[in-house]
Amino acid sequence: MCLVARELGVSHETLRNWVKVAERGQAKPADAASEDELRALRKRVAELEA
Repeated sequence: MCLVARELGVSHETLRNWVKVAERGQAKPADAASEDELRALRKRVAELEA
């Protein structure tokens, strides 16, 4: 896998993550914007529950 990662110009961890995502059948991993949105929604829920 390291040779393939090197040929693609990415780290072996990046390639490993891509393989894991593909094996799970996901189109793409969650992006940073989704994480920010999730964080904001969790904060809002906590505010409403208080």
